[in-house]
Amino acid sequence: MEKLKAELYDKLNYMVKTNYFDGTIHGYLKFSGLIDKNVLSEALQFMIDKIPVLHSRFQYHKIKPYWQVENYNINDALYYEECSNPEELANEHILTTLDENSNLRIKIKIFTDNKISIMVILIDHACIDGDDFKYFIKTLFKNYNSIINNTEKIAPKNGPRGIDQIYNDFSPLDKIKAKNLITYPRYENKTYFPWSKAEENAINILIRKKLENNDLLKLEKIIEKKDITLTDSVLAAMIKSLYELDKNQEIISIASIVNLRRYIKEADQTTGMTNYFSLMGIKITASSTIEDILKEVTDQTKKEKNKKFFALNGIPLLTFAFKYLPFFIALPIVKNNYVDAKVSLSSMGELKKEEYQLEGIELNDFFISGAIKYKPYFLMSCTTFNDELSFSAAIKGTETDKKILDEYLDKVLENLKKIIEKGA
Repeated sequence: MEKLKAELYDKLNYMVKTNYFDGTIHGYLKFSGLIDKNVLSEALQFMIDKIPVLHSRFQYHKIKPYWQVENYNINDALYYEECSNPEELANEHILTTLDENSNLRIKIKIFTDNKISIMVILIDHACIDGDDFKYFIKTLFKNYNSIINNTEKIAPKNGPRGIDQIYNDFSPLDKIKAKNLITYPRYENKTYFPWSKAEENAINILIRKKLENNDLLKLEKIIEKKDITLTDSVLAAMIKSLYELDKNQEIISIASIVNLRRYIKEADQTTGMTNYFSLMGIKITASSTIEDILKEVTDQTKKEKNKKFFALNGIPLLTFAFKYLPFFIALPIVKNNYVDAKVSLSSMGELKKEEYQLEGIELNDFFISGAIKYKPYFLMSCTTFNDELSFSAAIKGTETDKKILDEYLDKVLENLKKIIEKGA
């Protein structure tokens, strides 16, 4: 069988998966009516066949690891369950972690009571990030609709997956400069989410909250007027809420995940399915008012985004280690020096309803949540759909952790509403 080259982020995800998270991206889509299983099965098989990494297994090798492309059965990728309680079962299933030993890096399960259909999609984060997860779903749905309408299917992108793609549109001189940013910016990273110390009886937990449409529309008006971003607002709310939960941490450091496709023209046509992300760290005095926190967040993020090589520092160093050193040597070196944010935000943007429709039924709810973190790490994921802001977080923890997380997300919601009330 075919072998695929393991790229930078494939190797990095192999390393972090054992210590930081479950390595699975989780998607939830709720439709009115029934999804045609046979049509979806044909569309999904077409997609998986065209994206070999989705039917591969990562193979450790002490010199050069690789993806081993495997045969698969589409019935192992798609499940369909008729039931009386689809929402309950979907909320249980979304906590599932993909099996590392499976020949597939994607699993879809649909729960239906013949009135609604809830689709839970799980994809291996080692293969793709949130942006390509969105791309995959959009393209899958386009092909579902093509089959129903008897039109030609759309082949998904299948270009290079390597990190060098982010440099292709730089001038020759800037490319040299960017590829020599070997210093890794060790931003302040001392903030810890106040999880419980207990580890026994740990289970996967995911909690989701929503800022309803009227409030989101008000927030968007403030954002436009004040020249700030939705991500800035969420970061400010997260920072203030963390201080309210643990006042011993007055100086809060937090990281926002950056999509490096900002440097690639027409990334949806020129690259393969992969990861292209980095981190932007900020540090804030959290005892301030929510208005002052938001201003400071905005000032810091604008300063970072205005840098010519924003979020590119350190990537050449990772590239050197994983490209030129044998994997068994590079792995411990990177592991001992890698800094993963203790508290972070993944803001995946708008999920436009019209881009995710299936023929004959309506999409009524949709959100994406990042990987399930392991203590002491914390990640909050944000998406907007149908004029509502969803934010969620997942942890492998105890019932006590579940209560802490629920309280924290309630505080985030409250602080977002305070931003709206104060017109910050």
